[in-house]
Amino acid sequence: WVSINEPIQKEDRIKKFEGWLCKQTEADLVGLVYGKGLNQSKIAEQAGIGLSSVKNNPHIKSKRESIEQSLREKGYLPTI
Repeated sequence: WVSINEPIQKEDRIKKFEGWLCKQTEADLVGLVYGKGLNQSKIAEQAGIGLSSVKNNPHIKSKRESIEQSLREKGYLPTI
């Protein structure tokens, strides 16, 4: 069962994430490094979205993984 509002809610989460992301500096993102990636709980909290969106929303997940790769290339994250 899928709610009629689900696509709208997904879009709202993406907008919140994008709004949060555009305000982050590289230093802010480096501050979120946790183990081999970014602290997804902190991202969810700061962006005002659910942890499941950070982990599972294809758009948000892709952006997060891209940021992690960029930080990896700059030496802030270990290679995996």
